[in-house]
Amino acid sequence: MKRKHPIWFLLPLAFLLSLAACSSQAPAADAPQEAAAYTVAPYTPTEQEQTLLQAYELTQDNTVAFTFQNPEEILGLFVQIYRLGEDGTWQNVDDIAVGSLLPPQAEGLITLQLEDSEAIIARVLCQGSLQVGSAGPLEGDFVAQTQRFLTEPQPIQRNEPIPIALLAYAEAGNPAAQDDTLGKISLQDFFTPENLTGLDQVQAVTVTFSSEV
Repeated sequence: MKRKHPIWFLLPLAFLLSLAACSSQAPAADAPQEAAAYTVAPYTPTEQEQTLLQAYELTQDNTVAFTFQNPEEILGLFVQIYRLGEDGTWQNVDDIAVGSLLPPQAEGLITLQLEDSEAIIARVLCQGSLQVGSAGPLEGDFVAQTQRFLTEPQPIQRNEPIPIALLAYAEAGNPAAQDDTLGKISLQDFFTPENLTGLDQVQAVTVTFSSEV
């Protein structure tokens, strides 16, 4: 079982990651920004950062990170964790949305920590601040699971959710644990949750960049 670290214990990790102290500097005049340049993208830690992560019992197996740079008109971002309800629609997990105010054209880091219990801890690091939200453990005895994460830069569109993680689980006796159902799952299934029926649990994480505070 993983140790549960208090937030203050993780602060050194936050500030040592390369984009933790995000910048609000405008792009250089000789390097104009196209709309597509403002993205959410996967972030691969350097060798030194990987060593630091391991010291905190965080590895690339249980922690994923994404960088972002937001357009000037964006004022904030929200990271939301969802779980698929019995009715086949996404349900917000109460009180875990991570919200952060953003200066114009800010750069920052979003991290997801995945616990053995299938709990998720989301963090947004920007402008020297750390915002944290979490979704508690899942109930079930899962024998198979799949994880899908954002693998390519995704252009930011105002007030539109961008899925960055999709996690699906099957218990013993569920045909999905034996056939290729889990293998066929795509991150884009967030927008078509009917494709995810028949699974025992599904979680999704999205980030939304808002033009309103």
